[in-house]
Amino acid sequence: MNDSIALTLRNEAFGEDEDGDTAYYVVKHSSGEIMFFFSLKTGMLYDQFLDTRQLKLMTEFSSYLDNIVQNSSLSESDKNFVVNLREKLRTRKGITKADLESISKMGSTIFEDLEKEFNDSITRVGQTFPAIELVHFCTNDGTESLWKQMDIPMPFGAVVFWYFIVPIVQRIRECVGCKYLFLFAADLTKPEKLVKYYADQLNFEIPDKFSLIIFRPTKCDFSWCDICSVSRK
Repeated sequence: MNDSIALTLRNEAFGEDEDGDTAYYVVKHSSGEIMFFFSLKTGMLYDQFLDTRQLKLMTEFSSYLDNIVQNSSLSESDKNFVVNLREKLRTRKGITKADLESISKMGSTIFEDLEKEFNDSITRVGQTFPAIELVHFCTNDGTESLWKQMDIPMPFGAVVFWYFIVPIVQRIRECVGCKYLFLFAADLTKPEKLVKYYADQLNFEIPDKFSLIIFRPTKCDFSWCDICSVSRK
């Protein structure tokens, strides 16, 4: 798990799950060790999410956070704030004007235009697609040896997806209309490798089908799958 995701599990998961914002699940070894966790929430895919100007501003903001989190002069509390804000962008929980003002206090003056968007924002939604977001999909690398001891001839993530996540999604789809499952692959080293894994092992695809204009946090790749197709597997 990367630091921002581990921080989310420790500091936010229980509250968000209790409030009903995001449903968190952990997969444990018989010893009690957490081997894997994932989270799900309802979402919506759009044929158009942000106009070009807004998209550019939000992408610049995401890149800025990526850069300043590497600043060794930040205090521990400021660094945790930036890491948390970056994770809020990745999971599209939304950012507030107060968040922007806090960033400004750290020395940034480049987001006046972004603040104006928050003041004057008008949501533009075209065609929409009912969906479920796989927000987190994370292996605890420290338990890799425990997985190997089980001698199961499938990647751990694939087992969790097909035997835990797909049945949950199927049950949700029986109650409400839902067409797609989607995620943002957060791989800071080789995003193409992670996207290929999702395609080969989990039947996810790139979003060409929708021609989506969508805000994508820096270094995150959007992928989706048709719930009907994975339900038939």
